[in-house]
Amino acid sequence: MGSDDMTRLVLASGNDEHSRRHIMDLIAREVYAHPRRYGFASADDVGEVFSRYWDRIIGLVERYEDRGVSFIAYLTSSFRYFAISLRRQKARDYYRESACLAEEKMESLDSCQERYTISRDAPCRHRPRHNREILLRAIQSGLPCRRTGERSARALMERISYLCVKCAPIMDDETISRIAGHIGIDSDHLVGIARRVRVSCNESANGRDVKRRGRDAAWLRMGANEIRLQNEHDPETRKYIQERIQRDRRLYARAITILARSRTLASNELVARTMGIPKGTVDAGLNRLMKRFSPLYVRPEARYNDFCRRRNDSIHRKQQRAQDRGNAAVTRVC
Repeated sequence: MGSDDMTRLVLASGNDEHSRRHIMDLIAREVYAHPRRYGFASADDVGEVFSRYWDRIIGLVERYEDRGVSFIAYLTSSFRYFAISLRRQKARDYYRESACLAEEKMESLDSCQERYTISRDAPCRHRPRHNREILLRAIQSGLPCRRTGERSARALMERISYLCVKCAPIMDDETISRIAGHIGIDSDHLVGIARRVRVSCNESANGRDVKRRGRDAAWLRMGANEIRLQNEHDPETRKYIQERIQRDRRLYARAITILARSRTLASNELVARTMGIPKGTVDAGLNRLMKRFSPLYVRPEARYNDFCRRRNDSIHRKQQRAQDRGNAAVTRVC
């Protein structure tokens, strides 16, 4: 069909659904027959454009008006823009996929190095990774029984309840109830307090999720643009890409800083306010508790290094005092 015939057919179609389908069939046949004329590399790209921009292609038929340009020219110009958009999207997908593959290689190397380090440092494999594991190990290590009437035992149980409430965002109700039954506290009461703390922490948790998504998106754009910069030679385009990389790097650094300052556990102030006790009581109780059970989460070699440091410091002080006494004696003789 000639250009003028196609233009007359489009203008005469109006809102007729049958005529519109016939026109779309003619457009598809024309573009599939000559993909390079419309800016496509192959027929596969044509099919992808039809699947992505079907509504916009139908809109070309509806919005066309005779202003001295034939419908075929209008169609060719529009499809070339579609082809440019498709190439840009494919380039973005390629750069993002390349950045993800590069990160996966780095993660695999890091995991291999971590496995090698752990195999050489056996005590690290048994170190608890969360406060919840510290708490469960403390219970398994033999806490005073609830039947014990000693004052220190009652104080210890209260401090464990503070820790349960503080770790409520990362612990389930079943674990908290089991701990409450072990230390002799009403489980329903402690679980209720933990639920109120979780509700208070939900808002900050949602904010952390938003920041994590922003951090991941900035990292992905940054990695994709760095790969794109390696293949770009135009000075203006390179400058533009570098500016985008710097902007994404600032966004990434800001998100990292905010996430580092955030915490998954409840604050001591929130624990004290929810339980109706002074904040100083919570601070002192948790401090005493962590000191008491420090062997459960401090690495043995760290304790050994701390002992060596204190021992070396004492030896150094003795040597320094002996040297000072010798200098004083020399001064008196002179």
